[in-house]
Amino acid sequence: MRLKLGDAYVSVGDLRNALREYVRAADLLPDSADAHLKAGRLLLLARQFEDAKVHAERAITLDRKNVERKSFAATRSRG
Repeated sequence: MRLKLGDAYVSVGDLRNALREYVRAADLLPDSADAHLKAGRLLLLARQFEDAKVHAERAITLDRKNVERKSFAATRSRG
């Protein structure tokens, strides 16, 4: 539910609330690579680099084969 709410906030350009919902989703669903990916992306945009890194690493741990997650992590490491 939190992921969908975050997606809805993104669709209307409310990134602050989207970030809050994605981080909550990642907290509530610690085994959801998608939740960690979405939280990490918005944390990166918010320039919260250390928190973004934590979520990127968790997303990769959960789904090592997903290229999108690896790409996000690589972007994060350059930031």
